[in-house]
Amino acid sequence: PGDLDRSPIRIMRKSATLIVVSLAVLLGGHSVQAASPACNAALVEAYGGPGPLAPVKQPEYLACISKIFLQEMTVREGGCNQGDQTSFCKGMTDPDRGANSTPHANIPNPGISGGIPSEIDCPVRQLAWEYAKKIQGELRGESLKAVYDALQLDGTECPTNYVAPTQLVRDKNDRAAWIYSAHKTVLHVDPRQTKQGVSDGTQTSPLASLHEAARMAAVISREARPVAIVLHGGIHVLESTLELGPEHSNVSIVSAPGERAVVTGAVPLKLKWSPSDVNKATGMNVYVADVGSQVDEILGLRVGGQRAIRARYPNSDPEQMQDTCDQGKTSKEGCPYIMAFQEPQQWLPPKKIGSARTVRIDTPNRYDVAPEFGIYAIGTGGACSVYSPPESYWCSNHTSGGGAFTFRTPSGLRYTPTAFPRADKWSDPVGDGAVINVWRPSRWSNWMFKWSNFDSKTRTIEFGEGGFQGARGSDNGGDFFIENIREELDSPREFFYDAKASKLYYFHNATAGTPIPEDLEFEATKLKTLVSVVGNQTHPVMNLAHVDVTFTGSRIQYFDPHGVPSGGDWALQRDAALFFEGTKNLNVTGCTIERVDGNGLMLSGYTRGAVVAQNEFVWIGDTAMATWGYTKEVDGAQGNDGTDGNQPRGSVFRENLVHENGAYSKQASPFFQAKSAQTTLERNIFFNGPRAGININDGFGGGNILQYNLVFNFCRESSDHGPFNSWDRVPFLTDVPSGPSAPTLTPLYNEIHHNFLIANYESSMCVDNDDGSAYYKIDSNVCHGGGHKSDFAGHSKVTSNSLEIGPKNDACIRVQPSMPQVPEGYMNNTCIQLGITGSQANPPVYATVNGCDGNTTVTDPRLLPNMGNNRIFNPFGVVQVQCAQVTPPFKSTTMALAEFQAQGYEKGTTIGKTPDVGKIIAQARTILGV
Repeated sequence: PGDLDRSPIRIMRKSATLIVVSLAVLLGGHSVQAASPACNAALVEAYGGPGPLAPVKQPEYLACISKIFLQEMTVREGGCNQGDQTSFCKGMTDPDRGANSTPHANIPNPGISGGIPSEIDCPVRQLAWEYAKKIQGELRGESLKAVYDALQLDGTECPTNYVAPTQLVRDKNDRAAWIYSAHKTVLHVDPRQTKQGVSDGTQTSPLASLHEAARMAAVISREARPVAIVLHGGIHVLESTLELGPEHSNVSIVSAPGERAVVTGAVPLKLKWSPSDVNKATGMNVYVADVGSQVDEILGLRVGGQRAIRARYPNSDPEQMQDTCDQGKTSKEGCPYIMAFQEPQQWLPPKKIGSARTVRIDTPNRYDVAPEFGIYAIGTGGACSVYSPPESYWCSNHTSGGGAFTFRTPSGLRYTPTAFPRADKWSDPVGDGAVINVWRPSRWSNWMFKWSNFDSKTRTIEFGEGGFQGARGSDNGGDFFIENIREELDSPREFFYDAKASKLYYFHNATAGTPIPEDLEFEATKLKTLVSVVGNQTHPVMNLAHVDVTFTGSRIQYFDPHGVPSGGDWALQRDAALFFEGTKNLNVTGCTIERVDGNGLMLSGYTRGAVVAQNEFVWIGDTAMATWGYTKEVDGAQGNDGTDGNQPRGSVFRENLVHENGAYSKQASPFFQAKSAQTTLERNIFFNGPRAGININDGFGGGNILQYNLVFNFCRESSDHGPFNSWDRVPFLTDVPSGPSAPTLTPLYNEIHHNFLIANYESSMCVDNDDGSAYYKIDSNVCHGGGHKSDFAGHSKVTSNSLEIGPKNDACIRVQPSMPQVPEGYMNNTCIQLGITGSQANPPVYATVNGCDGNTTVTDPRLLPNMGNNRIFNPFGVVQVQCAQVTPPFKSTTMALAEFQAQGYEKGTTIGKTPDVGKIIAQARTILGV
């Protein structure tokens, strides 16, 4: 209720002869018409009447679920029926939310404080700064000030004196000693050396390029002699991607001690500027230069090392937070988008495409613990032909969960007369390579489309290539902007490249008539991948290291092929500025990855023992760090069998500083994982991103550990999610828990402990265990804006010994029904409610659970989470529990905590009035060891 897109009972079929309501809730809204009287009886006996569940009927119950899922159903919430060639789906369509129901409609972003009173919020932010210094202060020193600034501790609301942490400075002689002691051969590369093939690589006769050094290192490395490639200070321009393979095992690429080596994929341009016709006609300070044959295209431009902006409307800087307009503003007054709720547009319907073919793996299954996500299913072809490979869970006929329906995107836009003030002046937007950047409704991801046709008379833009930058579709678009149109070049630092004439136009940020300085450097981003390291499981690249090198200047990737890794909401490109596949004992340490326009670093396929540590990722176009494995192919599609080990396992990401990611792709995070296992994230600091801080796309083999991290300032541009988000909609068969002799669908438990998580801006909570998420031990965390969530068939998650300050809507715990044998848990936590949803007479709800009779009597106790020994505080000193029926008429009621406890539940839990802030912070310090 109140959230139409996720309500599990909104589309129950009126024509069903039997509506098994408990099953409908468990299955996230699927309409069910039972197949036989025997099945009916099993379901009715197990769930239809009052009293506890009937475990003796479990076999019949599970058999019924299997039969229902396996049979051809005439109505489904997601997916298309086989042979449905004329429409996308016979089931649910994307809800029409209306003008004012999207998260970004007339609601100002709550910002860093998230609506929490400053007397609580300020001390929490101050403690976050202390924690940052504790986990990375000695490593970063003065460079950690970015964290202080992001916490906004220098303003009037929360003034905090800045004291730089004391950095333990590394002696360059120690680094030199390591280079020469750990490597038998050292090759020097100096960018000032201009001639290839005339040097031997010694310090007095350095090589001219990294490519030349790599060729020599491959020959030397064949004799298993460790080789160091030492990059001397300066700009090392890569003319092509540096490709390394198994022959480069035992090679380290490292900056010379005390020097800053920068490896870039951007090409320096030699330009002669003159005032453009635009300058002469309008007085804008626009200049033009002939690029000639220096580059074929300019997708990204660096001016003085900074990103320039492709000409766009509305004007905005992608390196700034692309949030909504301030109250009362319109897109013509500086908003980064044309806002859907201010100027509703007409979106052209999706193109009619034949249905995808569904590949199902019915056994083994996990119906016993997660009926809604019991089997593996993937759709190939159809609407998912836009992906590479052309497959996705969201094109199968088995999609479930929040807002589940078949993937599709609008085919174009019929814009309003006032949307684009200069539209009648556009000369050739299609020929120019115009792009429209569109948020999916609810801002779950953004799509980019090239234009295939433009008709100014009908105000119509038809979409061509694109729409594959997220896994979740919609009939409509949301907020949007356009770019790469010459007539929209009207703001400082914007550029437009006329590929047909090879001319570059640039709006110099100076008074009209002020020429561009001759010494101002212009670079065109050329390479999408700077370093590509590829081996395989049989012949991996071993013991490769990148140390203390700066990488920059890769080009945008949002029109490169994207794939859907698994059952989560994400689509992304299997590529990055630093791409590694088939490696063992990889080490990337102390590097800076800045202003790369796609992903920063990716571990793909077989990876063992990788360590990514003490790096800084900043101003990243997409996701900073990602892991993405493979599974065995079944019937022409990626299946669920991961027992061959072709995935990243045992990777460690430690003490990385990641901020300002997602400049272009908004479905981006500091860390993303799919089809990977046993990853450790520890002592990292992640902040300032558009979506989740950490995203786990599936359950796979589990065994992930998140410990001692600081994560804040996420969902700054999107809705839902928070510092951490996970899904587990499809089961995977792995040997991670028990070895090759006992493959299983049940993963190892994941551990999330001793983290400081701040769910501000538009985060829903600290740990957002979304659809199907299972097997999590969440212990001893400090969560600002926290709360325990279990959504759509999630189960087997326990939150304990944690401090949760100001959970959204006062919800300390909210769960949907899970199977009785795999309950949720919420024990020994301290939850500080703000009391914003209640009063003394009508206290706020602390827990939302299931299993009551529609009044206040618990009738199905096995549906309740394991709860007890919690400490709840709010301004009133009283609290309620909300308990819902899972049988008709689905009545939900509230009761006092004491009444709930009188029935034998929530034992040991106490309620009191909000304690002094000092006591709250003291408990946080104890948990975090500050």
